[in-house]
Amino acid sequence: EMKKSLFALAFIASFVFAASELEKFEKECDGGNMDSCASAAVRYEDRTKKIELLQKSCDGGYGTGCVMLGKEILEENPQKAIELYQKTCNDGNEVGCIMLSNMGMQDDPQKEVERLEKKCNDGDVGSCGFLGALYNDGEKIQKDISKAILYYDKACNGGHELSCGLLSDMYQAGKGVKMDITKAAVYYKKGCDLNSLLSCSNFANFNYYIANDKKKATEYYKKACDLGKNKKNASLIKLSPEFKEIWQKSCDMYEIGK
Repeated sequence: EMKKSLFALAFIASFVFAASELEKFEKECDGGNMDSCASAAVRYEDRTKKIELLQKSCDGGYGTGCVMLGKEILEENPQKAIELYQKTCNDGNEVGCIMLSNMGMQDDPQKEVERLEKKCNDGDVGSCGFLGALYNDGEKIQKDISKAILYYDKACNGGHELSCGLLSDMYQAGKGVKMDITKAAVYYKKGCDLNSLLSCSNFANFNYYIANDKKKATEYYKKACDLGKNKKNASLIKLSPEFKEIWQKSCDMYEIGK
């Protein structure tokens, strides 16, 4: 009975917390914070309200809100979704470019790969990274791990933080390659140098748990914690409970180690 009561209390507490969080984001949205409009939208089950908030976020200039809106309306209005992806891609939002490429892969995979290869060779590191992901997944084109590594590495060394992290993950987990924790750490460090919160957190974990260098771990936990304060990561922390948990752990580990 006590366990049931505790479970019920925990459930009620989580519901109240979620409700108060939604209220907070809606208030911030009304005050002109467009990423809070998107954060409120993802917490709504009412699809009409969700679309309304995403539209407001997008109209207010928040690119991620436009991408989320495109994804929400893709099936019923693909043309509008494409326009939203194109707009955000033109504005420099990489996720919008990826969504456009995904649609291109459905229409003509070979043509889209050729387009991405040209952009990659012209110095577009986002296109290099996307090619790495395509060859790694092997869902839309033939899987080729050597090409995945080649494109991820080119993107990472060109300044594409996400590719550094994805390549690290491959080496850490042994996904299609021989597991190599040291090589994973090298790419986590590169990603961290490019101000990737996730890579800094993972590089700190490597130093704490594998290299047994608590001083260096604390230095990188602090960097990961501090990166949570920039605009991009603050938005992700609002949108993703998993991302928020990683950031919070980094802050907690810094407090323990300092």
